[in-house]
Amino acid sequence: MNYSDDRFSVDDILEEVTQHHPHDDTSKADADLLIDEILKERTKQSSSVHKSADVPFQLHINYDDDITDIANTEDSVSMPVQNSESLSVSDTPPADKPQTQDYNTNPETDAKAIPSAVSVQPEENAFIETTYHSGLQTESDDAYLRFRENREKKIKGFVLMGNETEVDNEESETDDENAEDKVIEEFDSMEDAPSVLADIKELMTSLSVRLGIMLVLFLMNFYLVLANCVTFLPLPAFINLSLNPAIYVLASTILLSIAMIVSHTTIVGGLVNFCKLKADGDSLPALASLACLVQCVVLLLNPGALSNSSVHLYSFTAVLGLLFNCIGKLLIVKRTMLNFKYVTSDCDKYATTIIDDEQLANDLTKGVLTNIPVTATNKKTGFLTGFLDMSFREDAYDAISRKLTPIIFIAVAILAVSGYIITQNAFVTLTVVVAAFAVCSPLYGLICANLPLLTAVKAVHRHGGMIIGYPAIEEFADVNSTTAQGHDLFPNGTVILHGIKTFKGMRIDDAILDAASILVKANSILSDIFMQVIQGKPELLKEVDTLVYEDMMGISGWVDNKRVLIGTRDLMLNHGIDVPSKDYEKRYCTEDNEIIYLSTSGELTAVFIVSLTASAPVEAALRRLENNNIFLIVKTVDPILNREKLASVFQVEPTLFRVIPSRLHKAYDAQHTPSKQEEGFLANNGNFYSYIKTLTTAKRIKARIMLGIVLILTSVIIGFGLVTALCLMNDFSRINVLFLVGYQALWLIIAWLIQKMRSL
Repeated sequence: MNYSDDRFSVDDILEEVTQHHPHDDTSKADADLLIDEILKERTKQSSSVHKSADVPFQLHINYDDDITDIANTEDSVSMPVQNSESLSVSDTPPADKPQTQDYNTNPETDAKAIPSAVSVQPEENAFIETTYHSGLQTESDDAYLRFRENREKKIKGFVLMGNETEVDNEESETDDENAEDKVIEEFDSMEDAPSVLADIKELMTSLSVRLGIMLVLFLMNFYLVLANCVTFLPLPAFINLSLNPAIYVLASTILLSIAMIVSHTTIVGGLVNFCKLKADGDSLPALASLACLVQCVVLLLNPGALSNSSVHLYSFTAVLGLLFNCIGKLLIVKRTMLNFKYVTSDCDKYATTIIDDEQLANDLTKGVLTNIPVTATNKKTGFLTGFLDMSFREDAYDAISRKLTPIIFIAVAILAVSGYIITQNAFVTLTVVVAAFAVCSPLYGLICANLPLLTAVKAVHRHGGMIIGYPAIEEFADVNSTTAQGHDLFPNGTVILHGIKTFKGMRIDDAILDAASILVKANSILSDIFMQVIQGKPELLKEVDTLVYEDMMGISGWVDNKRVLIGTRDLMLNHGIDVPSKDYEKRYCTEDNEIIYLSTSGELTAVFIVSLTASAPVEAALRRLENNNIFLIVKTVDPILNREKLASVFQVEPTLFRVIPSRLHKAYDAQHTPSKQEEGFLANNGNFYSYIKTLTTAKRIKARIMLGIVLILTSVIIGFGLVTALCLMNDFSRINVLFLVGYQALWLIIAWLIQKMRSL
């Protein structure tokens, strides 16, 4: 019997499903009521949230015993769906209005599934601000007070940059030490969260107070210097440099001394590490401050030396350097606090790691990479380890300072000897030495890495990601490939079912259940739409045995003791199953649609017409990969997903993708198996855009930091060359304190402007 003239709506499908499965007690009336309620809710959401025009959606369902008659009809059932034409493909995803969400919310798949064959389109405003809920509270009992007392000593002596001065074990550990009195050195479990949070807050408070004091000292010293250089600013006669040089030097010495006391961790830590041949970012400011203090003491004993036009007091440059050193450290602690809120939040956490197996990396990237593969993967984890260590580990400026500081020290020593031979004046020589140290201690030092890092951390946090610090930049700077699964590229709502045709008397509900059982078991991108048809009830699914994926053709398995195949026409032909001709398929299959065949027990039983749409967040993520020369390794069991189809859907180059063969699926899965804990270099909430945004930002930020290092080296070389040239010319009268401050400020502004010009 031919049923080709019958038309079946979504209600008819649901009626057949419920009638032929007695364990489902949903009545026809209940199904009608449910559909009406959901359609009303969907229409309301479509008009109020998306505000987009409805377009007709054709769902053709035909019964036919003859595979030679597949026809389109003009009076098929239409269902309104949201228009997806306005989806943005820009790098920054669109947002109609500000929203907030928990990290667990997936911005791509937030739409609720509806019990129909109609797919939910992705929301345009998928990218939204995230808020953190760490739920941490500081304890107040006696044990915790003892905890705090032990921490205070550690915080006061904590050198934020570089290697901390070693503490004698006998002094830091006692025989009667217990778990409550032990100082937390690393964030190893959520039980440590209150203590670590208190440490970070205490460090933040300490640096904020230091910054406030340094700002006051800076303003006082700046006025003192400027008022002695210009005539329009009022200045008491007793601190006038021309009238009372001794008082002027004394005032400058007091201001510098207070600044060095306030920044004693920087001074002591920098000098100690320099003496250990482990100079860090604190060493140059410490040496410059010490040189300025020596000059202040010498001139305090010999104030008349300031009458020489080539002798200048540079204590103000040291105060300014310590101020910016404090700002750099505050940036580090702010980044750490922001990241700590992330790692202690209750959101899902996925850690990004590099595949260590070189052979596997080569196999995964075969055909897309010619150089050594550095392949990033994303796996779910329960805890991110190494938080404190990686947050405060040395950065690029520390590394360059380790080599640069001894070179500068030796160069200044040579300059001192040469200067004395040329000038024959100890005070002028001391001025040259202090000027050389001052010009070689850039204000932008600690900021060159930590300002871009803080900017990057804020950028990825908005999308549920985290960059721990500079170690993450080093780890992922050379990444050239990453991995994804089909569901990452096509989340719920981006695969649309347009029509179903059955053959050989197959009931529509049996065809849907057979297909859904296979597709859900195989984790296909088509599983979502079939689960919607059966109203999201997994209990309706049948048992599937011996599931096999045949590369680029489809899936086979056993359902109800029958072999079921679902895939392309090539899969059917490969198993000797007759299918309609390609010319016949074109009668109702447009260029963008794909045909999926279903066969049972060697007979063609159904055909499904589907299409793929691009999610704006996924498309933006793929463009970021393309712009950063990162290839995407895709694992899928869907034969319709090949590199040409992916390139067509997302409007990118086909060379961006590699779809791996089934023989690599097991090794791929092993790399993505959830773990209890992973190193927390990079983390995200599992959303594909969040992952790619975090990964590409970490890769891009290295260039910005290295540019800052180049500017620092350039300013040091030019500045030292200028000081040396004027010393050799015995004409040092031009290098006064305002000249040095202006020189440092100029390079600070240049570095800041260039950093702002480079986007993340």
